[in-house]
Amino acid sequence: MYMHMYENSGRFQVKAEWMNTFAKRLKGLMFRSVLPPGQGILLFPCSGIHTCFMRFPIDAVYLDDGFTVLGKETVIPWRVGKHVKGAKMILETSAGVAAQLETGMRFIVRIGLEELVGRDDPCNQDMNRSVL
Repeated sequence: MYMHMYENSGRFQVKAEWMNTFAKRLKGLMFRSVLPPGQGILLFPCSGIHTCFMRFPIDAVYLDDGFTVLGKETVIPWRVGKHVKGAKMILETSAGVAAQLETGMRFIVRIGLEELVGRDDPCNQDMNRSVL
């Protein structure tokens, strides 16, 4: 399932894959060769990360259960991310992307309608355009 995450000013927007099982969280971005711009993964529940077996640096954005930014950092391959008190989920994006975020910012999150209904269904075209 994908989620569209953005903050009120519109400066930051990402389409994040929701990693909500142990197996998905464990694998995360390991063994991928690239993370396309504007995309990421949301690890939930999660309070810590590692970048073992990763081929590129990432930005980790630590969020509370209300999608408020508690902290962020760039993590290079083969490292462990920092511990951020109160973190309930972590958004991983391409390195450098989270520079525009500040502690205290809150994300608005929407589940992508393409996950719930067919994109090609003519009954849903207006809804898809308004959200995506």
